[in-house]
Amino acid sequence: MWKFCVRAGPYTEQSLVGLDARAAGASILFRIPLLRELLLLANVRDASYDNIIGLLTSGRTVAVNPGGNWEMTSASHEQERIYVQQRLGFIRLAMRTGRPLLPAYAFGESQLFHASTRWLDQRLWMVEEVFERYVDEMCRLFREHAAACLPASVAARGLEVHRIGQGLVRHAKL
Repeated sequence: MWKFCVRAGPYTEQSLVGLDARAAGASILFRIPLLRELLLLANVRDASYDNIIGLLTSGRTVAVNPGGNWEMTSASHEQERIYVQQRLGFIRLAMRTGRPLLPAYAFGESQLFHASTRWLDQRLWMVEEVFERYVDEMCRLFREHAAACLPASVAARGLEVHRIGQGLVRHAKL
């Protein structure tokens, strides 16, 4: 599964020691008695806007899974895949709170279980559509914020989006 950590502070090797982190989970899970308590014990918190803002402003690191429920239900044990929702709220939250993003990927997680392949073609078509929206939004965010958030030499090079097996799919310039 593809995950992002929204870090509460700068990254150093020592910053990972004693990391005060929480994972974000679907709000619906916190409405189920007993499951809610188990999640809270495991440092999982409701992924609502207010909760995430509260965690970030209190100095905690928050791990989110941008693939969400879609990724959980669409994963295949036969191939590693990344699923990205069209909503990029976690990026906006990081920008709003001034927190850096740390992308992370856990190889082999999808081999731990088997998911149904029913309607796979329709689901893959939807993933492609979402990917295009995601890339469009990344390019828009780059154009709007690169000059203010990146060193001038980095921003001047633009943003290149590559896909495995397809090469360059998009190039955004300032």
